Amino acid sequence: MRLLAIRTVCPVQLVGPVEYEKNFLLIEPVKLNPETSKSLAEVRSQISQTLTSKKQEEFFAEYLSDYGSKWTSRSYCAAGFTTEHCANFKGSGHPSTASPACYEANPKKPATECPAPVTQTTPALPGTTTSAKPKGERLVQRPRPEASKGGKEGASALPEGAEEAPTGE
Repeated sequence: MRLLAIRTVCPVQLVGPVEYEKNFLLIEPVKLNPETSKSLAEVRSQISQTLTSKKQEEFFAEYLSDYGSKWTSRSYCAAGFTTEHCANFKGSGHPSTASPACYEANPKKPATECPAPVTQTTPALPGTTTSAKPKGERLVQRPRPEASKGGKEGASALPEGAEEAPTGE
């Protein structure tokens, strides 16, 4: 057992031992810092700058993504010189940053981290996307309900007038 002495910011008395990440700590408060808070008027410009820069970063990232995909689709490379930035590039379909062990049946050394098999989508409600708000208002994602609104057991969860897809049996 290892005991460590640390100093915190509240002058009371020695506290401990406290277990923290496989160690035990003795805490000795030495100074009191009074609580402070700022009014909304004092931080309004800082909040505004933060939100504006976040929107600009999102807009720029979307622009770069669109620009890259536009020019990748227009760039055809000569045989032997194809890269992932060429429209005629034929890759394995796996992300280049992923470990090859993620896609092997019996890897000798298992991968520690693999990308998600499905990309999470967050669609926007129709009519809510604008140039100022390109992602629009997000549509809540949830599982498909088991029964209809009437609460009847075994009833279809499809909207009125919709038909079930054939099962092929």
